[in-house]
Formats: sequence, structure tokens, C-alpha cells
Amino acid sequence: MDGSDEWIDAAVVLQHGTCPEHFELASRLAVAAIDSTEMDASEWVRLSYDRWQVSLGEPQRYGTQSGTVPVNAECHLPIPTSINASEVVTTSGSMGRYPISWANVEARNGEAQ
Repeated sequence: MDGSDEWIDAAVVLQHGTCPEHFELASRLAVAAIDSTEMDASEWVRLSYDRWQVSLGEPQRYGTQSGTVPVNAECHLPIPTSINASEVVTTSGSMGRYPISWANVEARNGEAQ
């Protein structure tokens, strides 16, 4: 993937996945897309992060999910082992560590830490 539109498209699909690994990757892709000047990905950042946290039995940060039951489903389709959820495509288009801090995301959303 080489553009923020593709990152957010993938995040939307993974947001509707079956396991925490899907939701984590959705969250990371949405955060990577937030630097795009083409679109506003901040709503997907909030949605995917909260879904990921709820799936782990953790509290929501933004209050976007109506359910609070952890997801313990088998991961269908599993994330390929060649994709490490702690690594995402950076805004420069290369693979790298999670490139954007939550403080930067919240600053873009006008939220205080």
C-alpha cells in the first residue's frame, strides 16, 4: 500500500474483523493515514482504537463502541505472519515502527491528553 486512501480502506475492512489482531492493525493503519492531506481519518482512528481496546477487555478511550464484551473469537482470516501489527507503512511510504504518537493524533483532533 502506498497511499493514505489505501491505508484507511484496509483499516475499514479490518475494523470489521473477528479478533484483536485485526482491530490492532486497523488502528495502526488509521493512525498512519491521519497525516493525509487528502482525507480526515480521525474518526476511523477513534473507532478502530476503541474497538481494539474493547476486544482486549480494556476501557474505551473515545466512547465509540456500544458493546463492552471482549472479543475472544478465532482470528478469521488470520493476519499473515509476514505482517507485524507493530509495524505499519509510514507516511513516507516505507515500512517502519509505529510512526505517530497518540499525542499527535489527539492534537490533530483538538483533544487534550
